[in-house]
This record gives sequence, structure tokens and C-alpha cells, in this order.
Amino acid sequence: MKLRRIYLQMQLSVAAEIQLEGAQAHYLARVLRLRAGHNLEVFNGDGNNYSAEILRVSKKALSLKIKQCSVGIPASKIEINLVQALTRGERLDYSLQKATELGVNTIQLLLTERVELHLEEKRLQRRMQHWQQVIISACEQSGRSDVPVLSEPLLLADYLAIKPACERLVLDPQAQQGVSGIALSSGSVDLLIGPEGGFTEVELLQFAAENVQAMRIGPRTLRSETAGPAAIAIIQQYYGDLN
Repeated sequence: MKLRRIYLQMQLSVAAEIQLEGAQAHYLARVLRLRAGHNLEVFNGDGNNYSAEILRVSKKALSLKIKQCSVGIPASKIEINLVQALTRGERLDYSLQKATELGVNTIQLLLTERVELHLEEKRLQRRMQHWQQVIISACEQSGRSDVPVLSEPLLLADYLAIKPACERLVLDPQAQQGVSGIALSSGSVDLLIGPEGGFTEVELLQFAAENVQAMRIGPRTLRSETAGPAAIAIIQQYYGDLN
């Protein structure tokens, strides 16, 4: 039986007993049908994995005990910060899920001229909670013990006004160079991915003025939800832990 992994937003330590209620207890006990004596793996984003044993299962709660702590998957040699323009429907879910699986460190959502998704504050907060859960689920599935930081959408002008702490790349199918022509002088990179329809010519000129390097990843124009994961995988292959 596959060892189940779940994320717990709490302090974890060896020998601690934890009681779960609500949705998590229901999922483990009613959906997965786990019982006393079953083992599972839990994590809280601190980079460690914690093996746990279920002690008791009741109608509304589940108790488990932390038995052991081990270091999770080591960080990649390169820190990749995804700067992703908002997209509609499940497209952004896919981008966030695959970026997390491929080892992205942080995710900054972006508002650009061609973004068609406009959210008022209450709906934005609901979507942020949903997107955070997409990221957590991807961590549970992929074996990650750290959780990428997700930041609320920024206007492109506000993002560009921030003094860069690392190299910045923008994916552009018309760019003259691929990843092999990019010289990364640090162990960290911001990767900018446009919305459906891509960045405008004016936005691309703004990137050039701010020394954001343009990069292409082949002869085909990719959808927004495909471009980010594909570029992350290639950067990880050249500079990170996929090689």
C-alpha cells in the first residue's frame, strides 16, 4: 500500500500526539479508510518528513503519533521564482501544480495588459485559498517537504519597479536565444510567463529596458499553462537537479 502524505499546518515534533478533525480526518478515515495502526507521512513545510502512526479513529476525529523525522528532498542548485500572469479556468491550476512538482521556489502572480481574469477582493481571496491548496496537493503528491510561497497578483509595472535580487528571464517565442545562450551569474532566477495571447510589444520593450533577458524554448508557441512548466524543466535540466 502506498504511504499516504498529508500537509499539516502546525508544529511537528517526534513523539507528539496530534488530533485531526474536520476535512482532513474525514478524508483519511472515510475516503482512504485508514484505521488505527496504519502509517502515513506528514509534513508542515519546514523541509522535513515526519512518519506517523494512526492511534485512534472516531466518528469525527483521528489521532496520530509522530514517530520519526527525516530530511526531505534537498533543494535544487538553482532557485526558480515563477512570475505567472493570471489565466482563466483550470489553466492556472495546471501551471501551479506542475511548477510545484518541478521544484519552483516561489510563485508571484502577475497582472498584464492581456490578462482577462479580473477578481474583486473577496473572490480573489477565495481563489488564493484554492490556488494554495493546489500547491499543497502537488507537494503531497510529489514528495516535496517545502511549500512554495504564493503571492497575490502584482501589476506588471509594480513588479518591474522592484529592484531585482536575481536574474530575470521572460519567455518569448520570438526571442533569438534559448536557455543555452543565457548566462546566469547567480543561483536564482525570476521566470516571467505571459497570459493567453502573450505579452504585448510594449511590455516586451519594457522588459528589455529593465534588462530582463528574453528566452525561447523551441520553434513552437506554447500555451501559457504549458510554457511555465516546460521552461522550469529546461532550467532545472541545465542548472538544477534534473540533470
